[in-house]
Amino acid sequence: MTQQDKPDWGKAEDVYNEFCVEHPELYMTQGKWAFHNFLRYAKDYLVRQDAIRKAKGKHWIACRSRFSVAAFDAVTIHYENKSDLTEQDE
Repeated sequence: MTQQDKPDWGKAEDVYNEFCVEHPELYMTQGKWAFHNFLRYAKDYLVRQDAIRKAKGKHWIACRSRFSVAAFDAVTIHYENKSDLTEQDE
């Protein structure tokens, strides 16, 4: 199944792992705990960008197209100033 054949929404951990493969230049680690650590600082920003949503309890789902853009911004633009990730957009 190619990226175009996949549904837009999927398990957030899987979408995160796909993002890591698509962007080797970011040197991001794949896996459950890597995703957990990524959410520790980027979760609020990803939610505001509607890239991830909470579904059925504590499980996260992610929109492949929006997650890719928001995660890239979180890692490249906002990483140095983590307060940008938690502030509300005006």
